[in-house]
Amino acid sequence: MRIASSLLICAAAAGLLAWAFWPERDPAAATAGPAQVGADGRAVRVTAYEATDPDRARLRADPRIDELIYSGARTGWYDRDVSDTLPILIEKLERGMVEPLQRAKEELAAGGDPALLEVERVLRRNFSDRMATGAFQNALDVVCMSDGLLAHDLLVLCLDHARAAVRTAAADALGRRHGRPEDYDRLLLQLEGERPEVRLPLMRALVRADPARASRQYLEWACERQRGELWEDMAPVLMAIKDPESCARARECWREALLGMRAALAVPAARGGDQEAEAYLNAELRAPEAPRRGPALLAQIALERWDQVGEFLMNEADPSLRKVALNGLAGAAGDPRALAWIDQVGREPAVVSATGDLSEVALGLLLRLGDRAAEDRVLLDLDAEGPPRERALRLLMPLLPERADLTERTWQALLRRAELERALPPDQKLVLYQSIGLVPRAQAARYLRELALELPESAQLKSKRAHEWLMIQASNTGVEGRTWLAEQLAGERDPLRRIDLLWAVSAQRCADVGPCIGRDALLAVLEDSATAPLERLYVASRLVQLGPSQQIAPRLKRAALSVSDPEARMAFETLLWTWY
Repeated sequence: MRIASSLLICAAAAGLLAWAFWPERDPAAATAGPAQVGADGRAVRVTAYEATDPDRARLRADPRIDELIYSGARTGWYDRDVSDTLPILIEKLERGMVEPLQRAKEELAAGGDPALLEVERVLRRNFSDRMATGAFQNALDVVCMSDGLLAHDLLVLCLDHARAAVRTAAADALGRRHGRPEDYDRLLLQLEGERPEVRLPLMRALVRADPARASRQYLEWACERQRGELWEDMAPVLMAIKDPESCARARECWREALLGMRAALAVPAARGGDQEAEAYLNAELRAPEAPRRGPALLAQIALERWDQVGEFLMNEADPSLRKVALNGLAGAAGDPRALAWIDQVGREPAVVSATGDLSEVALGLLLRLGDRAAEDRVLLDLDAEGPPRERALRLLMPLLPERADLTERTWQALLRRAELERALPPDQKLVLYQSIGLVPRAQAARYLRELALELPESAQLKSKRAHEWLMIQASNTGVEGRTWLAEQLAGERDPLRRIDLLWAVSAQRCADVGPCIGRDALLAVLEDSATAPLERLYVASRLVQLGPSQQIAPRLKRAALSVSDPEARMAFETLLWTWY
């Protein structure tokens, strides 16, 4: 009792001494400064020392910086060992926030068998634990994404899991990339008695494991009137049968097959010389019911009966079936008749239906086939107004990264359009700016950047600062464009415009190995001693998303030590704790 009383007296004395000798706080450092208006229009209170540094105040008021401050996550001195980030990535599988978890999955999936060995431990440890389904599912996601050799064995293991959803995911991954011939009997055995939702991916896994055996098995099922509920997936495999023995078997049984399988079985029968099967398919192609015409059309495409497909395309009323015929004719690119039929549809008036605009589909096929006349027509529509122009942009933009000649012609057409719209205010030229931003070349990035610098600082586009919005568009200008934007950082001094450029340069993900414009540019800014603390914080927030962690985490940990701004330092360490 006496000891407790003595301790209380000592504690009270220490408190009095601390109060007496505690240094007086500077009121100016604690009081709030004037209100700043953020980029989103909100009032943001800044401290007095920010009021003496306008650049910092502008950065602090920007929503992109503000969201990094006081996130509520763990903070404090970041003292983890990041010389090897594999244990950190594995830890994310068991307790990670959404974005860091997704990035960890991607890195682990790309990490090969060394990473998969660690993932396997998580998978096996939580295999039957109902309280750890999240960690188990995350580990399974990594295995399904991976190309590593070990992934196959883990997927086969998961075929025995108690949950149907796990078995479905494992069978799906085996069907997409990992199935091997030695899996065939195992998969076939499991198919019997399996739940309906698991059967379909198991059927696909059979084809991946051993296509020849699977096609023969499908043929027997069809001839024996089995697995009728899976006919849609079985039909393409049956239509691809070409070996004489299987074609002879199809000739024997196609007449008695289930109606849904009959057209698919008639294809190998016709290949085997069955004229009755050929006549049946021709008759079905003209049946009054669309559900009968559809399988017959697919059969004619499989048999490469292009005259039948072309005639069907020209006379069919159902837009969805016409679209199937169009895409089928794309496989007959060497046949001049096929190009003529596609071109004829491409010249039809635009009619939008549930399947889209067929003339747009046809023009897209012609462009992919390199048809010069179609290119001329689509480029001409860039000078039009409304829907024709929008359609031209949808058709052209996906092709530009692979077509330098088409890129140049599109660029020149957009420059002509820009000249025609010179007198219009910027907010009426948004489609033009978006179109220019999709051209993969440095000139496009330069055009948008110079335009952004010409506009008043107060100008806005789509509720954003004009420079920010235009740099978002410029981020789509490909490696050439982003390289040019990265070079602009050296001469840019405005803090918000620098943030805009940093976002644009790092907007596109790149491979974890090899050169990467965004990653290289951001690392240079991160390690530049002249970089402002809040800008360094923003750069760090972009780098954690670009990865890979083995390269980024050690450099971020070192960079955090050089951040003297207390608020930025705390947010920086919170970022490190969140991601690593």
